[in-house]
Amino acid sequence: MTLTNTGGATLNIASITLTGATTSYAQTSTCAATLAASSSCSFSVTFSPTATGAIAAGIAITDNAPGGLHSITLNGTGAAAPPPAAPAVALAPALLSFAATQIQNR
Repeated sequence: MTLTNTGGATLNIASITLTGATTSYAQTSTCAATLAASSSCSFSVTFSPTATGAIAAGIAITDNAPGGLHSITLNGTGAAAPPPAAPAVALAPALLSFAATQIQNR
């Protein structure tokens, strides 16, 4: 994700934080505390669900731009893990035939 300062003055970034179901999301950022006019920085979000079903969270960006708090909604769905693979057997060949063999006397 990209955060761009579209204004004509320096953007002061107080914080970029996760809100809501934060245990299922992680966020990293290259954004410093200030962002010059017409400049950008980036941050990324990963989703690693800790439960099944819909999991909502958000990113809250606190800065000195009008509005002061900007947010992004995060939605993800946790799905049940597939069952573990069961063992399987394959035999080849499926039939083993022996030629007529004379009985050995002992």
